[in-house]
Amino acid sequence: MKKLFTLSTVIFVVSMAFYLSGCVNYEQKTKLENDGSGTMKIHYWTKSSNISSGEVQGFGFTEEKVKANYGSGNTEVSNIKIEEKVVEGEQPKTNMLHLI
Repeated sequence: MKKLFTLSTVIFVVSMAFYLSGCVNYEQKTKLENDGSGTMKIHYWTKSSNISSGEVQGFGFTEEKVKANYGSGNTEVSNIKIEEKVVEGEQPKTNMLHLI
């Protein structure tokens, strides 16, 4: 009985890892200056078919959602680029978000 429970747990964890992987791809580059200021470049993307209501797992794919997620009294979102791009050999289109 314990082996069955362990096997079920392993199968569940592996299944969730495959399900969640690849939903949103994320890259971030952060540069901090000596005075405490800095910049952060965030780039994330997913397939258009994964997006419902402009959001996937908390990642916004509209300008308003991006500003709400990343802007604050201490940060300024200065450049947002949202594009829909066809990746060769893939269907459907991939939504790419470039946030600087």
